Amino acid sequence: MNIIKVTKSYHITWLILMIIATTSVFAANEIIGKRPYEMDWAGRTQDANPALVDFENLDGWTAEGKNMVVKFERTREQQLFGDYVGKLTYCAVTNDQRLSFGPAQPIKITQTFD
Repeated sequence: MNIIKVTKSYHITWLILMIIATTSVFAANEIIGKRPYEMDWAGRTQDANPALVDFENLDGWTAEGKNMVVKFERTREQQLFGDYVGKLTYCAVTNDQRLSFGPAQPIKITQTFD
């Protein structure tokens, strides 16, 4: 019985890793999405408040998971402000999973925000 569970988990993990590897190959043909129509209709081309963080550069960012496959990447699939947004994708392999992601160093918040 344990062999079957290990085998199923192994096959699921292998399949997920293959899907991620395949999507990385197609990243060169990046999809550039549109901004939400509400933002366009309202004429919001710039954020009214300075961003606490942007995802133009993900150097130092990490995404880790226990019993799951995790991927954190910058993408243009859904436009907001700037050229890129962060996309966190994950797939659990078991019921006992944990996920953590973030920048290498804490981001200092210097102003009040809402």
